[in-house]
Amino acid sequence: MVFKEGKIVDSFSVKGKGGEKIQVIFRYLKKGDVKACLKMVNSIRSEAECLGQRRMETLKTERDWLKKQLEDIRKKKAVDVLVEAGGKLVGDASIHPYNYESGAHVGTFGIMLKEEFTGIGIGTRLGKKILELAKKETTYKIIESGHFSKNRRSAKLHKRLGFTKCGLLPNGSLLKNGGYDGTVWLYKQIKKL
Repeated sequence: MVFKEGKIVDSFSVKGKGGEKIQVIFRYLKKGDVKACLKMVNSIRSEAECLGQRRMETLKTERDWLKKQLEDIRKKKAVDVLVEAGGKLVGDASIHPYNYESGAHVGTFGIMLKEEFTGIGIGTRLGKKILELAKKETTYKIIESGHFSKNRRSAKLHKRLGFTKCGLLPNGSLLKNGGYDGTVWLYKQIKKL
């Protein structure tokens, strides 16, 4: 698959939590997504307890993020897939560059999904798709990730995606209520070293 802004990379239907049929589309980012992405990310951040980023984005910060993400995708340093359900953006998964030059062969996995769309198979399918695209469209050989230790849903997702736990940082995550939780570190090798 070759990156093209807005290109659909998967389309399917699932049964919603209320039994309704939901049409789901996974697609690549495009320049025109900035306002919809801003609304989605701020909505997810306001409802989720276990996300690493909590600050609310502005139109400027989201525009800057989108510009950088599209540049990294074109340079094969990132992949990013948006989730549409009912014509609205409801989630995102990405593999982006690791923080250090010595880890140029390592990508960082991130995923978020609005609460009402969790637990119905979308997240697992999205995780599999982003890892498949990272293997084809980037030079990364290892994907690293992390989650709050109390986040059982994320732990199950990482296990289903084939990640291996490699560490725990006690009290490494600050909770919204001011308390602390451990941070679990994981990795998945996607290409031969």
